[in-house]
Amino acid sequence: WRSIPAAIGLAVIVVTAGAWLIFGPRHNAGGGLGAGGLTSNRVAVLYFTDLSRDSSVGHVAAGLTEGLINELQAVRGISTVWANGVIPFRGREHAVGRDSTARALRASTLVQGSVEPVGDRVRATIRLVDGTSGADVGERASFTLPAKELLRVRDSVIQEAARLLRVRLGNEMELRELQAGTENTEAWALVQRASDVRRKGEAAFAGGDAATAVRAAQQADSLLALASEVDPSWVEVFVQRGSVALLSSRALKEKNDRVSALRAGLGYAGQALALQPSSPAALAVRGSIRYRLWRFNLDPDAARQDRLRDSASADLQTAVRLDPGLANAHATLSQLYYSPPHEDLVAAMLEARAAYEADAYLVDAERILEMLFWASSDLANFPEARRWCDEAGRRFPGHWRSEECQLWLMITPGVQPDVPRAWMYASRADSATPATQRQFYSRLRSILVGAVIGRAGLRDSAEHVFAKARTADPAIDPEQDLPGYEAVARAQMKDNEGAIALLRRYVATHPGHSFERGGMLHWWWRGLETLPQFQEVRRQSQ
Repeated sequence: WRSIPAAIGLAVIVVTAGAWLIFGPRHNAGGGLGAGGLTSNRVAVLYFTDLSRDSSVGHVAAGLTEGLINELQAVRGISTVWANGVIPFRGREHAVGRDSTARALRASTLVQGSVEPVGDRVRATIRLVDGTSGADVGERASFTLPAKELLRVRDSVIQEAARLLRVRLGNEMELRELQAGTENTEAWALVQRASDVRRKGEAAFAGGDAATAVRAAQQADSLLALASEVDPSWVEVFVQRGSVALLSSRALKEKNDRVSALRAGLGYAGQALALQPSSPAALAVRGSIRYRLWRFNLDPDAARQDRLRDSASADLQTAVRLDPGLANAHATLSQLYYSPPHEDLVAAMLEARAAYEADAYLVDAERILEMLFWASSDLANFPEARRWCDEAGRRFPGHWRSEECQLWLMITPGVQPDVPRAWMYASRADSATPATQRQFYSRLRSILVGAVIGRAGLRDSAEHVFAKARTADPAIDPEQDLPGYEAVARAQMKDNEGAIALLRRYVATHPGHSFERGGMLHWWWRGLETLPQFQEVRRQSQ
């Protein structure tokens, strides 16, 4: 079952508490709550509107938006919402309302823009919006440039937006020297189209539509292949192809196809690093691909597997050192630290926090919150676990993981059993779980409810729930994990004999299972630690 035993003890709790003090929510200089509870120096750049009749400049609009966001991220004194945060509002500005959008993003200022073709030229318009009232602020900036000079359009948009924001916020805004990475407008346009398609594919995959994600990855890679022919020396092309390969490796069904996609991506990352050895983005992509290849456990040689993991870790660590804002690299590094056999739960939690702070709207935000919940729980830091579970519920209301973590919290020490509430969380999670996973997870949740019932002193009722949750159907529980979960549940209701009997069965089908992380016993088994029968089970699993 979920193998997350963790180090327990005062020293670890002190480290965790220290991490909270050091890595707590950060505030940019000059920031504060303005009218309506909005952060006074927080800016959200909404996706520019494509005003063409045939959506022919949609990729230009997206490229200008993301380029402006990236440049504003480097400006001190303001906090800019990442692209992942504004994607949900793309094309929905009129339906949602500008003031509602600002409240959702906690931004006191919105940047809106539009792009439209005018003959052989492109007209771009930018305006600022007050987040509290939704009204336009000050002047609009508008200019028209030849369609063949899209890089000049990009630079003009960024400079004009900076000028308007300087007037609005009163900051001395110093932008980095603008570097598109290529002087070839055709290559830039192809990469923007590919990036736009990839983002839509990632959104489709996050929504459970793997088939659309695969098609998007194929289309994006074709566009990037054309871009590499136009400008074979542009690093971004190969970084993007590596990112597309990562999307394919998650969305494809067959293991061989997923591995092939990763190996192709590894080649693209290598090409990017041959052009620019210190590229943080390329290192992040290569590290992420190496990590996923390591997870497939393809090499029977344990030493080579360890070297692959170490190389993934080195790439990711270097990437976030060079660019601490690489949220996805932090997220992958967190997963790596969380994975046995060389796990480091404190490091996993800190990297997950870094990912969430760098970009709370990243595609994997839901799983990052899940990581923060489990790492905190494994460390027996239950107030922090509750904090992250509540945050997941706020960010992803109604999602089954957000409901299920509340159920897990109900079996932690010190929590009073509340049987009706436990059934409520289980029912909500069941109704939101994808049909393909519902059979297994519904049984798991029933087992957790059984633990709550048993802790309330209703042993006969708990036994009835456990009995209904069991199954020998390999289609539902192919790894036979449910007996392990039932052992956890029985241990929490002080049924030590029943827990040990199930653990004997579990270790027989899961040889090598560890009850520890970091050399210390997980809190699940505290009540069993002194029992000779439990020590015997631990020896059998070694």
